[in-house]
Order: sequence, then structure tokens, then C-alpha cells
Amino acid sequence: MIPPNHIFSSGSLCDSNSFQLQNYNGISIVRLSLHFIFISIHYYFH
Repeated sequence: MIPPNHIFSSGSLCDSNSFQLQNYNGISIVRLSLHFIFISIHYYFH
């Protein structure tokens, strides 16, 4: 039988890894959207 402490530690580890991955994806999406907005504004004013 697995002790509940081991289950909790492994679950929290998986949660932190998925949270870091979601945070990285969010930052990359924001950077891409800002990049496209900058390009559209650049072409709009020229």
C-alpha cells in the first residue's frame, strides 16, 4: 500500500510542472499576439 504522503508529493509535483507549462504557453501566446499587433500597426501607418 502506498502511503498518502507519497501520493500528495507526486501529485503536487505534477501540478507544478503543468502550471509551469501553462505559464510558458501563456507568455508565448502573449508575445506572439503583441508581435502581430506591432506588425499590423507598422503596416497600417506606412
